Amino acid sequence: DQIKQVQAVAPWYMKQGGKLAPASVVKVFMKRMADPLKWIKSNDEEKIKAFFGSREAWENIPGWDQYVVEAEDKDRQTREDPLTKEYTLKDMQELAKARGGQCLSTDYVDIKSKLKWKCGFGHEFEATPRLILAGHWCNECMPPPWNWDAIARVDPAIADVYYHNHNKNESQRVDYLYYPNERIDGI
Repeated sequence: DQIKQVQAVAPWYMKQGGKLAPASVVKVFMKRMADPLKWIKSNDEEKIKAFFGSREAWENIPGWDQYVVEAEDKDRQTREDPLTKEYTLKDMQELAKARGGQCLSTDYVDIKSKLKWKCGFGHEFEATPRLILAGHWCNECMPPPWNWDAIARVDPAIADVYYHNHNKNESQRVDYLYYPNERIDGI
């Protein structure tokens, strides 16, 4: 379902790319289109804000000479694989709550059997616990346009990641990152 939704809103050239050009040409084309430094050089504030939060945030990114390698997490190797653990309906309800939503199902069979869920915006959908544990969530909120500021306000799991490089006062919606008629230099 999600793949079909993304395909439906993809620009025509992305849909035809593999049919019109070899993979190497498509790769070069996509890299230039999705190049954050190009956005900085062309002062494309919408894309800069969506990707970095602001130009000031981009300017404050430290260089590689200041990068510190974190110590390896020794407990990581001994942790239980979440996809092999035995779960209960209560676990699924807690999982949904952690995403700002609800598990609407009244029975839990196993990790491969679909359950009914509701996101923080009230969209109802079905998905397996395995899919949810892997990080997927509401299929109506995920395809473009992206409104990560609004989603982060109702989804604690997204907020935990999003607010590392975005301000809680931001209010932006990204209808697209790639303009259908955008000129790509060199192509």
